[in-house]
Amino acid sequence: MKKLFMTSMAALGVATTVFSSVSFAAETELTLSFPEISLQVAIPQKYEYVIDGKQSYRENIDELQIDGFGTDDVISMINSSDDSFFEALYVDGDYFVESYIYYLDNEDEEIGQLKDYSEDEIDDFGAELESTMEDVDDYGDISATYEGVYYNSKNEPYIMLEMVSENKNDEFINACLCTVVNNDFYYFYTKSYDPDADIDDLFENTKSLADGASFSYDSSIKSTAKLKSGIDWNQVFSKAAVGACVGAVIGGVGSVINKKKKKDAENQ
Repeated sequence: MKKLFMTSMAALGVATTVFSSVSFAAETELTLSFPEISLQVAIPQKYEYVIDGKQSYRENIDELQIDGFGTDDVISMINSSDDSFFEALYVDGDYFVESYIYYLDNEDEEIGQLKDYSEDEIDDFGAELESTMEDVDDYGDISATYEGVYYNSKNEPYIMLEMVSENKNDEFINACLCTVVNNDFYYFYTKSYDPDADIDDLFENTKSLADGASFSYDSSIKSTAKLKSGIDWNQVFSKAAVGACVGAVIGGVGSVINKKKKKDAENQ
């Protein structure tokens, strides 16, 4: 059975979930370690609010005084979901921007490491992901556009996907980077509910996470498969759609922030 884990980007000083541990080397550096999925991630300082299933870190989201969206509310939402473990957020104007990671334990196909494949094969991979999105309709009106390949600071390739939901109850834009390590899929997301959000800005945020990612590669896993054969593309991309839609727990709370700012202005 395939296993899904949402990796936490929230911790400081000690481990906070069964999947994570942290190191804090400097005032502006936060590195999380996830040995269960062979991953470490350095978290940029710009994320003001970080909450996991136990507590909050960095800034206190309670200070925003949003009814129904305090630390305890977010912790409750995270704990009520089988696949959510954290929120990493900052406020941009009237909206939250959030980043997170979705992990797919791929037990069926032997792909190996995406970094071992040629540029043409990786490009085919990205194009196949985009076309497969047309067959995934379980999560509303979602579209995906393949935007090329990003190589991070370690020269590791990531498929770039712009994912957009036009569901009136949950409109968002999501900058996704996808890579494959040790046969498994890693989806890095940055999501905004701002209708005027700049996808390039969101991709810069996601790229900063990819630049801070360090994987533990298993040398016994060989990259011998052809990316376009033997892969259940619908399964792979349906999980990407799940991550884009339900991977984060705040929903359209950006509008709540907007309403609160207007109310505060009226009371001044």
